[in-house]
Amino acid sequence: MTHVTRNLGAVGIASPPSQRGAIAARSATRSQIQARYLAARDRHRHGLGLRPILIGALAIATVATIAFLFLRGGNDAAAAGDFATTHDRVVADVHNVPVAAGKVQRQLQLDEFNHAINGLLNDMGLQRDVFRTIARDAHGTSRVAALRAVRATVTAIDATDDFRRAIAFSRKLTNAQIARRRLHAAVSELDAAARAWAKA
Repeated sequence: MTHVTRNLGAVGIASPPSQRGAIAARSATRSQIQARYLAARDRHRHGLGLRPILIGALAIATVATIAFLFLRGGNDAAAAGDFATTHDRVVADVHNVPVAAGKVQRQLQLDEFNHAINGLLNDMGLQRDVFRTIARDAHGTSRVAALRAVRATVTAIDATDDFRRAIAFSRKLTNAQIARRRLHAAVSELDAAARAWAKA
């Protein structure tokens, strides 16, 4: 029957309606299979295209996290070093205030005394600003310790200026002694701030 049907089709005789329907159904089935295959292939290719992007994004995020942690640790270490160095410089400046006064033997040496004190005041002002920067970047108990160091340095600056006025202008030794006690108190406060910073 199949052979006859093929021969009839070859000579231009139409196939029966039921046979034409079967042929159309098979053709539609093949089209559906092909469409599904193409869709699956496209999804696979799309997935392959996204995979490198996702992997790259993950790698970038990982590197960024590592860099952040590294820089944070480096900044913490730098801040610790800055705090200790700044503390030592302010303490040294305070100790040099009476040393400068001890060199004044004559009226003519007051200019040298004022010049030396101005240098110490300028350096204390710089160190105060360093403490302020450390306090701005610090958190929690570290920030509290840094702010304490800022206040102690401001006290040292004010006491140094009072000491200079007492020696160079008013010549009141009582005022000079009061200023020296304030300087000692500022150093004690700086030491306490340093200990608090080390424990933070």
